[in-house]
Amino acid sequence: VALDAYRANEIVETFSYTNTVSLGSQGGGNGWSGNWSISSGTWTIESAMQAAGVFPAAAGSAVKLANPGNGGSGAASRGFSSVSTGTIYIASVIRYGFDGTDKWAGIDLTLDGTTQAYIGKDYTQSYRFGIESGGSRNYDASYNFNPGDGGNGASTNNQYLIIARYNFDSDVLNGIVYYKTVSVPATEPESWNATLSSVSI
Repeated sequence: VALDAYRANEIVETFSYTNTVSLGSQGGGNGWSGNWSISSGTWTIESAMQAAGVFPAAAGSAVKLANPGNGGSGAASRGFSSVSTGTIYIASVIRYGFDGTDKWAGIDLTLDGTTQAYIGKDYTQSYRFGIESGGSRNYDASYNFNPGDGGNGASTNNQYLIIARYNFDSDVLNGIVYYKTVSVPATEPESWNATLSSVSI
């Protein structure tokens, strides 16, 4: 699959590296200010997740966190130039392993190593999608954000596109999720799965 030219201010990671190598120190993609750094867990490159439902064929590969075991966790990070005006959008295709409380899988937005916002599986819930910032959280209590290959009976190769939007003027953080069989609209949604107000990033 060929990628179109990146737009201005578009930060992209396709994980187009050799299969089985560590994610640590990799530096491909577009718009980043440094390479990947692994602080915990084992992160490796593997073949892209199979095209599923209406999702387009992958243009790169995928990254996998090996099961960290009971009480374990994994974190990998990469920096980009600080943003403080306008609106920022974050998106990723995700599949996580197991449902249950005290388990999470998603994306942190950080500043100087401190988490400012989170989007992904809500760790207080068994299989809900949510967002969090500054100790406040909001999750969709009716949307089943099920694991992809373990856990409850609905865990059969589930894949999701998760998207977050943060507006620096209104201080509103939104999150939305699309299952692999649901078409993603070309325009912004009128409603989101989760919303937080008075968020300071």
